[in-house]
Amino acid sequence: MFPEKTCPSTLQSHNVPCHCPVAPAEINIPTITLDIPKVQLPAFLADGEYWLQIKASSGAEQIACFSTTIAVKAT
Repeated sequence: MFPEKTCPSTLQSHNVPCHCPVAPAEINIPTITLDIPKVQLPAFLADGEYWLQIKASSGAEQIACFSTTIAVKAT
């Protein structure tokens, strides 16, 4: 996932593995703020709070799930 010997401090401080394979677990990370470089977004995405869920499957079996809430604020 990350180059050898590189792991973001937020993941390290919450004992989140940075290299595959990652053992099955429920991992909770508190709210963090990230500054993202200026990008062009459609007007309806410029400000707001969004819930994102990603599911990965192998055949009919779900093998991973990721969900998060993100807040976007134009500056």
